[in-house]
Amino acid sequence: MGSLLSELYKQGTLMSKVCDILIFFSGYQEILQLMKLKTQFPKISVTVVEPSTEGISEYKETVQQNNFTGIAFEWHQQTFQEYMRFKSVGKKYHFISLVHSIYHLGEVDDTIRNLYDLLLPGGMMYVVLESGNLNSTVVVIVVIFS
Repeated sequence: MGSLLSELYKQGTLMSKVCDILIFFSGYQEILQLMKLKTQFPKISVTVVEPSTEGISEYKETVQQNNFTGIAFEWHQQTFQEYMRFKSVGKKYHFISLVHSIYHLGEVDDTIRNLYDLLLPGGMMYVVLESGNLNSTVVVIVVIFS
């Protein structure tokens, strides 16, 4: 994932020199993504959308424990629907991350379509979902480019 975005950066697709990222329901996977990206981009702006007070607090604590110099965080304690209705107007992103969170965001087709509209040209959406039962689990990783 980081190498895909860094390739776009080298090609000049990410002309602003700031990598704008949108994360829903933040977690460990996103911390790993940010660690990779911070080595490849001089500046990163991260918008975190998380409806849970506890989730926001835990993620902020994790961010403080890591060296995220050069990364600016914007925190939104609200649902996906609230964010899409009020905060996302006019905002576009290079990278959108949905790791094990798309199930919580509503109708999958509509969600993907709405989030795709938030991607900048050459941007990327990273979706990870898991389905299955106790006997078998399938993990699907989908990468969508604009």
